[in-house]
Amino acid sequence: MQLGKYYLVDAGYKNQKGFLASYKGCQYHQEVFQATGWPKNANEIFNTVHSSLRSAIERAFGVWKARWGFLHNMPRYDFRKVQVPLVGASMVIHNFMRRNSSDDEAFNKVANVENFTFNDVPNVDGLGDDNDGKPEGDDDVRMNKVRKSIRNELV
Repeated sequence: MQLGKYYLVDAGYKNQKGFLASYKGCQYHQEVFQATGWPKNANEIFNTVHSSLRSAIERAFGVWKARWGFLHNMPRYDFRKVQVPLVGASMVIHNFMRRNSSDDEAFNKVANVENFTFNDVPNVDGLGDDNDGKPEGDDDVRMNKVRKSIRNELV
């Protein structure tokens, strides 16, 4: 993992080196926020954006897998010599098609989902002043600082 890069992970992972997790112990899913109103504190704002980004990533992988049927049931070819290059090549072609096609049928099937944007988060004074929400087990000081820094930029 390169410096300054990390995986966006779900609640099953700790906020640890190379893995940026949501704040535990507060709301996370878009449907919950839509049902109960906007986030009520800085940690929930972070979680709202985190959830939105994870949804976008999952949709992108869903489109990619829908476009390339062999990804669902990869033949038992040599992993290093055949499977890895097949996955890489399909990603390259998929990305090329996404960038160069204004009417991508595979993408359009999942694009009807309402998208959350950073501009949808309300600006509420004082939200950055709450505790760090450091959940039990999330003891990587560096990644907690990264998460807190991102959270504070959002409020």
